[in-house]
Amino acid sequence: METRIDNEPTQVNPAGRINLGAIVGGTIIGLFSQGLLSLLGLATGLLIIDPGEQIGAAFTIGTTLYLILITLFSVFIAAFATGRFAGLFSKNDSLLHGIATLALLTLISAFTINMGVSNVLNGALSYRAQTACAPQSQQAMPLERQITGAHASMTPQQQRQMQSNIKKYVTSISWMGFITGLIALVVAALGGIMGMKSRFHYNTANQRPV
Repeated sequence: METRIDNEPTQVNPAGRINLGAIVGGTIIGLFSQGLLSLLGLATGLLIIDPGEQIGAAFTIGTTLYLILITLFSVFIAAFATGRFAGLFSKNDSLLHGIATLALLTLISAFTINMGVSNVLNGALSYRAQTACAPQSQQAMPLERQITGAHASMTPQQQRQMQSNIKKYVTSISWMGFITGLIALVVAALGGIMGMKSRFHYNTANQRPV
């Protein structure tokens, strides 16, 4: 069934329909964009940094901003593709499809990052524990016991300082993730709507949306 709104033909979609294929397709495109831009950033960073040079605060801030930008760009591309693929005619439906794409993209990215970070941390802690100045019998102990022993050897002041640093780090990361998530939510909604609107370029020959 077709209706006419503002002299433009639109199609009324059944309520409650969700196009899972479009969401998966948009998510795949977003993941590809994110991975490609991450490789570009990694290659650029390796060219800038010397092996023996200490990483400064400016480089850390720049890297963080770059990661946020490529995340938002990938979210927009994914939501735009979903809105384009889904064949929707409603702004609200396109908005929700864009948000659903963001949710799936976030879950996959979080799982991948969690696996990668866990492997890196385990490797780093194992190397540090093995190279620490300790008797050979202590190096043969399990990693968890070595970390517990290292923490117990700290003075109360050092333990409080370490806990304070961890608290500040976790708080900063949490706020940054929360703000980035809110921005990504808006970007996903706009991407889904713009992807839907991009279909309404009329062909002068048949007067149908492409």
